[in-house]
Amino acid sequence: MENLNLKNLSYEELCQMLQHNEIGYLAFVTVQDESMATLYSTTMQLYGLPETDATAKGWLAYYEEMSFTDDATAEEVLLTF
Repeated sequence: MENLNLKNLSYEELCQMLQHNEIGYLAFVTVQDESMATLYSTTMQLYGLPETDATAKGWLAYYEEMSFTDDATAEEVLLTF
């Protein structure tokens, strides 16, 4: 399934597809709103990391953690993946 088609799906549908391994983390992150996809890509470039399912999964954990913690703790989470 192409990203263009995925963009037409709701967040809940995308979550369900991710849970059922129908899409990977990279597709999940990059089909979100443009600001999230850009933030992910920028973060990967900043830290010299490739854009893969593994880094997208780690970044998503970081992004969620960042929402609930201070900046120093969030950066420690980012550096673990």
